[in-house]
Amino acid sequence: MTWITVALAAGVPLEVIQRVSGHRTTAVVLKHYFRPGRDDFRKALMTAMPQMLSEGAAPSPRDQMRTILEGMTAETWREDRRRLLGLVAGWSDGP
Repeated sequence: MTWITVALAAGVPLEVIQRVSGHRTTAVVLKHYFRPGRDDFRKALMTAMPQMLSEGAAPSPRDQMRTILEGMTAETWREDRRRLLGLVAGWSDGP
């Protein structure tokens, strides 16, 4: 991944990147340097359209685990442990 890809994914304006990199056109920057990955696309889309993309969709196993862990108490740890182990057992695509 190049600095240009990282900068664009972080929201640095294309015009700024073009000036820093010395490229005369944005077409050169986008054609030769900008190589976003799957996570970049997902993050950009979720930021731009969170309601549209998440409405009606079940939370990911990772989000479910985070919610369980954040709410865990001394009184709920046994049930929370059982729920977490169930999520891990059904997690086929990894974190």
